[in-house]
Amino acid sequence: MFVASNFAREYSTYLSLAASLGWITTISLDGLRYSRTWNITAEGVSAYNHMKGT
Repeated sequence: MFVASNFAREYSTYLSLAASLGWITTISLDGLRYSRTWNITAEGVSAYNHMKGT
């Protein structure tokens, strides 16, 4: 999902919470630069799996 998308604008409160908790980031997958998309972090995958019950 792009950082400046309509979805990101509509759900900005939830995205900012997820980013503050370290569940998503705009750091690219190689970790060397920022991207224009939100990426899930290892912490985010762990939280998602915990919520799913796996």
